[in-house]
Amino acid sequence: MVITKEVKPGQLVYGEMTKSPIPLDELYQFYIITPLSANRCQLVLETYLEAKSPLKKLAIFLLVKAIFKKNVTKGIDTLFELLSSKKLVSEVV
Repeated sequence: MVITKEVKPGQLVYGEMTKSPIPLDELYQFYIITPLSANRCQLVLETYLEAKSPLKKLAIFLLVKAIFKKNVTKGIDTLFELLSSKKLVSEVV
């Protein structure tokens, strides 16, 4: 499900909410893009993990946060490499 939140003027935000990742009850992710110049921007990813049961909360505390951080970091690094490649830039221009 696509969701949104308030951001500063000039920023772009894309948000998602899902109930599918186990052991979470809900996962919220917001991608906030802030333009820095004509060809540079800052990307901030906010992730909120929700769980109702104490067991799920413990799992989030012990395991899930580290796994999400590792996977998100890898995904952002891969996206940066793709966007930085000369092949992609020449195709877009």
